[in-house]
Amino acid sequence: MLPLTFANPSDYDKILEDDKLSIPNLSSLAPEKQVQLIVKHKDGSVDEIVLNHSFNAGQVEWFKSGGALNLIAAKQKAQVNRKKATAKKKVVKKLVVKKTKPTTKKAAVKKKAVKPVRRGGKVVKKIAAKKPVKPARKGRKVIRKKK
Repeated sequence: MLPLTFANPSDYDKILEDDKLSIPNLSSLAPEKQVQLIVKHKDGSVDEIVLNHSFNAGQVEWFKSGGALNLIAAKQKAQVNRKKATAKKKVVKKLVVKKTKPTTKKAAVKKKAVKPVRRGGKVVKKIAAKKPVKPARKGRKVIRKKK
């Protein structure tokens, strides 16, 4: 319910029993902003009346959402949706990292480099390239296993 008062008290007398009333642009309701009322009389004439309201910003928000409970429910739903969206973004980022970078040594070892053998400019066959040997750290020896 929107409590309204006439800006000009004499406008009250312009409204008759069989008139149709409408308030255009009610969605643009704002604090300290007047509201326009259009009165359509049975004879076809139209009157425009200016009305006042006393709602503050919070009350206007309640009115536009259909009540305080509707507003609270909408805010909670929006908060849940934001949490779901951020959770989805985190999952997508993790998947991208898993696809681009191997996370374990086993995954890195499984990929074998292939070296082409050429004869006369044509590739005859492909053989597995030897794994590069990591240099030894200080105080450690590099041990190579024979195949």
